[in-house]
Amino acid sequence: MERNKPGWSAGDTCVLIVSIPKRYTQEFEVQGFDGKYYTVKRGKSTICINLTAAHL
Repeated sequence: MERNKPGWSAGDTCVLIVSIPKRYTQEFEVQGFDGKYYTVKRGKSTICINLTAAHL
């Protein structure tokens, strides 16, 4: 991955907070970015989320 580029690339691992009150986090693999949403996968689940402000 090119380190000077902002954001994530396909294949990167990101950690997301999945429950703030319980302080749970989970690792997800980045599958792609469509210009607004990142597609991330964990196990058999694939979700699309807007992380553009969260990773800065």
